[in-house]
Amino acid sequence: MRTTILAMTVVGGLMGAGVAGAQDMSPAPSPSLPVWDMNFSFGLFANDYQDEGEEDYDEMNGHSEARIDVGRYLTPHLKTELGISWARHWNSYDYERISVPDLPNGGYAFTDMANRLTLLTPTFTYQFFDNSFVHPYVSTGVRVGLLQTHATREAQVHTENRVTYAVPAVDRESASWIVRPLVAVGCKSYFNERTFIRSELLTAFNRQGLAQFAVRAGFGFDF
Repeated sequence: MRTTILAMTVVGGLMGAGVAGAQDMSPAPSPSLPVWDMNFSFGLFANDYQDEGEEDYDEMNGHSEARIDVGRYLTPHLKTELGISWARHWNSYDYERISVPDLPNGGYAFTDMANRLTLLTPTFTYQFFDNSFVHPYVSTGVRVGLLQTHATREAQVHTENRVTYAVPAVDRESASWIVRPLVAVGCKSYFNERTFIRSELLTAFNRQGLAQFAVRAGFGFDF
């Protein structure tokens, strides 16, 4: 009986050691890759909103831009991304000639223009390198701008060359969409496995050539 118990004990110990050895030989779990990233940035951009048959918006050149981007990794290198910029407000004046029967060149009127610009930037981004703290990247997509304008003018009376004429009041709102293809290059530099700073140079184009130029820098994290 003692011999049988001893034999069973030895066999059990060997089986336990075999199971433990098999567990030790199993591959270690790989670290989980991030699925999303988010970053906040601030920069400067120059816009030239000139479209055929539309009003010239040259006064938009040279503005600041605060932006938030959310990205979804499709692979460790490729991701889709959507950037939303805070609405930019500014005022300008529109000068126009109006028809006056007694003035060959017509009269004039000034209209106050309250402008509001919102930018959306959907892109595809390819990020280079594996297991590195510096990841240069390239992006392509579109830059979508929603320009909303509120034009106001009080009724006025002007006199020009001894001709007095009335200028009618104006109160109208308009909105226009501008879509520009873009190319961007940038770099994500990581503090640790999840937190990074980001810098980027962006260019967008219309039929005439370069339409937008933007530089920005910010910080973000993977999750």
